[in-house]
Amino acid sequence: MKFIRIGGLSPVKQKGNYGEDGFHNAPAKRGIYAFPFGVFEPYLLTGSFEDKWEKVKDYHGNIVSADNEKYWHEKYYPWYSNKIPNGYMLKMKKPKRFEYKEPIWCHLDNYLKRREKKYVIKWHNDWILVDMDLYEKLHQRAKKDLHNRSKDYIEAPKKHMEVFIEQIH
Repeated sequence: MKFIRIGGLSPVKQKGNYGEDGFHNAPAKRGIYAFPFGVFEPYLLTGSFEDKWEKVKDYHGNIVSADNEKYWHEKYYPWYSNKIPNGYMLKMKKPKRFEYKEPIWCHLDNYLKRREKKYVIKWHNDWILVDMDLYEKLHQRAKKDLHNRSKDYIEAPKKHMEVFIEQIH
C-alpha cells in the first residue's frame, strides 16, 4: 500500500513522545509517522513547522514577499516575524511517497468488526498494530466513512488516518 510522509524514512527515536498517554503519542520507541496516500492532515504530516514548509520563490529564484498579492491563494501561506516585517510566502514541501506492506500501527480500531479483534497484534493507548491485510480493510471502511461525512466535519476524522511505522524493510 502507498503512504506519504514529509521527512526521512529511517526510524526516528521518539523523544518525550513514547510511553505517555495520548492520541498522537508514539506506540513504539522508534519509528515514523505517515499517512495513507490520498488522505492526510497537513499539521500532522511531520513534527516541526520548518520540516513541513519551504519559502516560495519566483521565476527568478527570489523569495516572494508575503505582501505580494499575486501569490495569495490556498497553496501558499503568508508568514511574518519581527525580524522580517514584510514576511514571505510559504508552501508545503512535497511529501515522499513509499510502499509499505508490513504490520502497521493505526487508530482505526473503531472500524474493527468484533470477529477481527482477535487479529490485532498489539494494543497501545489509542493505537492498534495490525497486519497489512487487516489494515487495508480498516482503511477502506474509514475512507468510506470520510466520504459519507459532511465537508464541515471531515478534518477531525483525518487525524485517525495517521499511521506509525517502526521499520521500513
